[in-house]
Amino acid sequence: MGEAYKIKLSEAQQSALEIFILDPIHAEFDPEEEFPGHIQGKTLCVTGDLEKAWRILTDASNANEDDAHLSHSLTTLATKCIRELHRQRSQPQ
Repeated sequence: MGEAYKIKLSEAQQSALEIFILDPIHAEFDPEEEFPGHIQGKTLCVTGDLEKAWRILTDASNANEDDAHLSHSLTTLATKCIRELHRQRSQPQ
């Protein structure tokens, strides 16, 4: 991936990312799996593997289904990542 894939964040999405993805204390995924992106202002910048980002977001969403609002926020971000990955793969080389 050459350029960062950027997603404008809602307040709920930013909160969910900060709590369940980017805060190592609350991370529900394998600690060896660092999320391939960061928050810049009100934007998520995925700077690495979109498939890995999708997997980490999906796992965190599934692990936190008891908070439907935040879980849905993570699912929405995961969906955007996988759609972008499919779009990139369908582009002629």
